[in-house]
Amino acid sequence: MLDIVYKKVSTNSDPVDTLVSGNETQVITKTLPPLREPSWLEKTTTFFNHAGGYIEEKISNSTKPTNLQIGPKKKVKSKRPQANQQLKQAKKEQIKELRSAKVEVVKKKLSTTHGKMLVVHSLLIVALGAYALHLKPIQQVTEKADANANTSDTITRRYLPSIKDITSQPFSEVNATLPRQSLGLYRWVTPWGIQSSTDTTNDQSQYAGQSAFWLTVSGNGSTVVPKADWSSWDTFQKTSALTYLSVSGNPDIISNVLIDPNIQQAHITALLNTVKDHNFVGIDIDYEGLGSINKDLFTSFIKTLTAAFHAENKKVAVTLEARIANQVPMDWHSLGSIADEIRVMAYDYHSRNTGTPGPVAPLGWVQEVTAYAVSQIPAQKVIIGLGNYGYDWQQPGSDSSSWSGIGVSADKAVALATERQTSIIRMTGIDDNGYDIGSIPSFVYTDTSNVQHSVWYEDAQSLQEKINVVSQYPVKGVIFWSIGLGNPDLTDTTGN
Repeated sequence: MLDIVYKKVSTNSDPVDTLVSGNETQVITKTLPPLREPSWLEKTTTFFNHAGGYIEEKISNSTKPTNLQIGPKKKVKSKRPQANQQLKQAKKEQIKELRSAKVEVVKKKLSTTHGKMLVVHSLLIVALGAYALHLKPIQQVTEKADANANTSDTITRRYLPSIKDITSQPFSEVNATLPRQSLGLYRWVTPWGIQSSTDTTNDQSQYAGQSAFWLTVSGNGSTVVPKADWSSWDTFQKTSALTYLSVSGNPDIISNVLIDPNIQQAHITALLNTVKDHNFVGIDIDYEGLGSINKDLFTSFIKTLTAAFHAENKKVAVTLEARIANQVPMDWHSLGSIADEIRVMAYDYHSRNTGTPGPVAPLGWVQEVTAYAVSQIPAQKVIIGLGNYGYDWQQPGSDSSSWSGIGVSADKAVALATERQTSIIRMTGIDDNGYDIGSIPSFVYTDTSNVQHSVWYEDAQSLQEKINVVSQYPVKGVIFWSIGLGNPDLTDTTGN
């Protein structure tokens, strides 16, 4: 059995998972994540509690009559029934007059701008309170002391499923369970993916569509060339599913396309001719790393390109780097109104360049990216990209403070763990940014040079979790980067 044991943060805390042998269990020791800030719901509830008290006080003060003075009640003893009746009637008239005065004061107050604002704010508080009561917690967290811990400051935090030894399996699109029938399954196909795949049947019937990652921009941007010979694609291509041609390019070259009208026109013509020559349904524009400085130029380019492609009855898809609110370099809203399809790359949250090991795509982050995408783009145009790979990070040396990573497939990761005789565990919990990471396979090992490594990757269970999350939104589907990657069962129709 394997447990993850979190230690309190200290200056000497080791950022690497350490496998420690115990008497009855094996323990993975990690640094305890820092305490999270209160959630948005907690902050919102606190705010409206204060706001509610303020408004109640204002209304209470506003409804106090200013002209009527009510003295203390006096006991009147009448010797005659007629006198008692007159006293009762006088009291009724007094109460009626008081109530009428209160009503008039309230009406007068509510007729003012301030009064109307109080009414609107009150209704808003009631509506938000009713909505908050129906919210369900994203997750339930339980904590209990570790029975095997030798120190009083060590606890075991268990999030989501219990941690245990596993036999990690590569993700298979064939075996993927699509929670709702309308969620389409798509894939990117690369030349190296075809070459590394051992699949011989290539049954593509499970896909609603695919994209051939086959084209790159060359020269000054006016021309495009294939990444590999077209014959390998023609041999692989055996489906009637909608197939786009994906094109990528160096940001410096793409900037020429954006700023020079002549180069841009030649570029669009080259793309259109290639799509028509090889019978693709349309083009998938995957121009990354342009930065927000080129946001408006990129939107203008997509508008011009889409007009040219639509005139030839061809479609346009745009692939965008995953972002959340206030972090988007491109104009998602405008691009979503122009293009036929928007693919959002919900992966590489941790990558070879981020400097620290961790999950490729935390579950909570994927959910937030998806929610933001459908808030900016028509949901029926949104396809969420998921990565079926991982990274092997190497601990930094004395001359660096950053971990360096190289990409690994699920197959390679499992083989590496077997070779190093280390156990694969399912990592769960909350990361430093407050995201639930889901259940991610991971392990640590020491190489022949005595350098520590930390490996995180996606497998069948972790990707199925993400599919389940994405399916909660009315998006068009999910697309995988990419087939091949050393996973022989990616297109295995037997389901084994």
